[in-house]
Amino acid sequence: MCLYVPKLGPRLCDAPDSTLTIRRVQPGTTYTRDAVLLDAAEIIARDGAAVAAVLRESRLETWQETDPHDEQWCALLFDQTLASGFARVRCCGRLVIPAEPGAWEIINEDQGLTWDVLHQLLPELETLDVVEADVGELAAQRPDSPVRACGWRDLWFRSKAEVRIAEALDRANVAFAPNASVRRGVTQDHRETVEPDFLVVSAGKVGVIEVDGPTWHPSEHADEHHARDRRFREHGIAVVERYSADRCAAMPDDVVAGFLRLLAQNG
Repeated sequence: MCLYVPKLGPRLCDAPDSTLTIRRVQPGTTYTRDAVLLDAAEIIARDGAAVAAVLRESRLETWQETDPHDEQWCALLFDQTLASGFARVRCCGRLVIPAEPGAWEIINEDQGLTWDVLHQLLPELETLDVVEADVGELAAQRPDSPVRACGWRDLWFRSKAEVRIAEALDRANVAFAPNASVRRGVTQDHRETVEPDFLVVSAGKVGVIEVDGPTWHPSEHADEHHARDRRFREHGIAVVERYSADRCAAMPDDVVAGFLRLLAQNG
């Protein structure tokens, strides 16, 4: 019996012609992960509600590449190898929007609103291409969702408290996977896909940290949460600990230190 954790595709592309990877997600489980687009949507919503709605269902990819025009000028002075080394590097972006009726027209006829706001949030951005994704292949966050995505180190989280725990785990130098889609269940009729807040690996032992908050882990679902924790133990993950969002935000290092002690003793 084992857990299966799907590999996530990279957010940063190595080159503009890189193969576009969009991960299919469990409906209702995973939300938009790009904090920049969420911030852009909040700003744009005042002047363009339709544009903001499309951005909340989109994906932004950025990468660094050599400026081809600058490389051509450098090639007049140096050989091609040196020209590539001396040429200026620029930041490029690709906005992947849902292939829904009207989405393409909304973004391309917004009179530069999307570009202006994204450039305001990412001043280093110099180019932006807009492409369509296949229907259903982008994770969408509902505009009225109480859980807002937060970004840190190219990872995504459902709250600032989760970010604080991630920072503390990073300081503790342990391996961890936040909000990873996990496939589990000891019988075929009980297989399911879940997203624990943190899968933590330390000294060969695996444990789970859950950050309980009033909106994403409400107390009235306590029985459901305990049953969920027991299903992890069926796979040999003995240490599954829950901590309040307030405690995680205020004392993240204490939370992580206590969890790692439990993992070392009981994992």
